[in-house]
Amino acid sequence: MRVRARYLLICLFAARGGESAFADSPAMAALRLPIGTVEAGRGGAGVAACGDGGDFLRNPATAVDEAGRRLHVSRAAWISETSVNHLSIGAPLASGRISAAITSIGYGEFERRGEIPTLAPEGRFEPSDAIVALSYAHELPFDGPAIALGGTVRGMTQRIDTDRASGIAFDLGLRARPKRGGIALGLALRNAGPAFGPGDDPLPLTIATGVSIDAPRQLAETLDGSLFADVANVRGSGTDLHLGLEMRPAPILRARIGRVFGIEAEAWSGGFDFGIDALDLQLGYAFTDIALGLDAAHRFDLTLRF
Repeated sequence: MRVRARYLLICLFAARGGESAFADSPAMAALRLPIGTVEAGRGGAGVAACGDGGDFLRNPATAVDEAGRRLHVSRAAWISETSVNHLSIGAPLASGRISAAITSIGYGEFERRGEIPTLAPEGRFEPSDAIVALSYAHELPFDGPAIALGGTVRGMTQRIDTDRASGIAFDLGLRARPKRGGIALGLALRNAGPAFGPGDDPLPLTIATGVSIDAPRQLAETLDGSLFADVANVRGSGTDLHLGLEMRPAPILRARIGRVFGIEAEAWSGGFDFGIDALDLQLGYAFTDIALGLDAAHRFDLTLRF
């Protein structure tokens, strides 16, 4: 029996307290990784409020809060040689907003081993995942709370040595904002779809709800900021709590701190971004103490509006 690299990769993504292996496999974990620095910096909370080009992957409905056309590029790197590269673009339509993204995940090199019991070295290989997403969001045209709906379809491929796997996943989202503003509520169903790959691994179906609360108008003039909270339940694994705080000390600067509790880990995160108004450019950075069993992660991104 050949020792498969799949088991090595699963170890990288072993979630504390997880009871089933499918939620810990690399392709499954890639569906749960925070993408941009905004969401990562506020502890992974992104169901109720839009922040950067990766947010629509957490709740497609939040994309309606983006203005104009936007190009977003991000990279996350771990000490364990895992990296996530992401490119997305969004644009308004006559009715609604459309977004598209491609995400690639690399895991560094692994040594290929032969048959048991010798396990003789047989060279090296580099496993990888890729996810392509297309999303649409639309705000419903009626008086009262601003209610937006959105949907995303994602195609996924995974390559481990000579093995290949592919699948498809669907997300649905809702975002509601009362007429008076200051608060937003979000609800998302993520990773619905058929089983993944030749092993028929169920996708990590996730139901998430979130809230974002802006500082009162009287306080915002001197201390502008927002609070974020998400609760997400992952099928077969358990429930996460994501908490985040964002402060805006200047029009071009935002700073964040966050905390996640649950199946992924208990970890702190933090980050900031600043904008260059003359170029419609935004640069961001975030640090996450631990993510899905991996080492500390550094994230960098760039957002260009045009």
